[in-house]
Amino acid sequence: MKLIDVFILRQIRGLFLYGLATFTFFVLFAASFKTAIKMIVDMDTPIEKVVDFLVLGIPQSLVVAIPMTILLASILTFSQLSSSGELRAALASGSSLRRMSLSVVLIGVFSFGLSLSLNEFFIPGSVEKIENLVVEIYKEGNVQSNNVNFESYYPSGNVKWNLIADNLDNDILQNLHLFSYEDKKGQLMFSEYFLAEKGFYVSQDGVWELSNVTTISNLGNGRFANLKQDKLRVFFEESPTKIKKLRTKDVQEMTYLNAKKYVETVRSRGDLLKADKLATQTELKIAVPFASMIFALLGIAMGSSFERKPVGPGMGIGISMLVIFFYYAVMLIGIALSKIGLSAVVSAWFPNFLFLLISLIMLIKRENPILFRS
Repeated sequence: MKLIDVFILRQIRGLFLYGLATFTFFVLFAASFKTAIKMIVDMDTPIEKVVDFLVLGIPQSLVVAIPMTILLASILTFSQLSSSGELRAALASGSSLRRMSLSVVLIGVFSFGLSLSLNEFFIPGSVEKIENLVVEIYKEGNVQSNNVNFESYYPSGNVKWNLIADNLDNDILQNLHLFSYEDKKGQLMFSEYFLAEKGFYVSQDGVWELSNVTTISNLGNGRFANLKQDKLRVFFEESPTKIKKLRTKDVQEMTYLNAKKYVETVRSRGDLLKADKLATQTELKIAVPFASMIFALLGIAMGSSFERKPVGPGMGIGISMLVIFFYYAVMLIGIALSKIGLSAVVSAWFPNFLFLLISLIMLIKRENPILFRS
């Protein structure tokens, strides 16, 4: 490792830690503080449980904050080197901007590994703990929490069920909403809606008994029937065990490989649109951490262009957040394209390809300005 690498790493180390703390707080505040305040004010939740809730949200906040952090640190480091003349002196002595970039890319590789480790080993467990803690808090505060969301397809593919309920304890569903759809001429049409106080799993052949139930049936031609009953048996087919196993999940609850398996399970049940969406979200578990290395390059290109005055921390944070905003905007475009047939891998990695191209062009332009003169 050359002296210039040691110098740059020393410069960037403190800025990286500063940015990581700042952006993690911003992300955590935006994602969790509103819910935390609601827990304290509306539900009289003990402060230690609120603290647990916030602490469990830190791993997810770190994954979002790390790409912004490496971008901020590299912008501030190279803007200081550029404005002080040290970058010009290093280039004049024979060093190239590409060679000087290696030490920052090394930080990017470290950031990628850290984000990937959080996604694979910490976030699935923390998400599960958050869900259990929120359910516990909501129960203590007598607030309803819809923590069962399940979609089921019959093997024939002609009927779809959508289930929403508050919880599933001892084979009993509370506050149950059950929607039935039928496939008619290639389109899913609403068939029946059941609203029940409770649902009991009564037999192994898939029969559920609903109590205090209201049924709304689609009679066709814009006509609907409304019927209230004390008890009603419905052939829903799915057992409580299967509902718990195959409930609608967030890929954040799973490792990358488990998420891939879950996508195939959803696809095999016939919900291709949902499977494509989950497949894109699964690929993002790798693509977003990988962006740290790209933002390291982009930060070098942007920071080295400030020759007269260095970028201050406030301005650096603003620039980083603006760049990240555009990154996520491009990501949303990729996700939208996945809904019309674009591959999940291409959709998830499209922002990285685009920003890598921009970063390389800016670096080449900075190192060889004569190539870009008109």
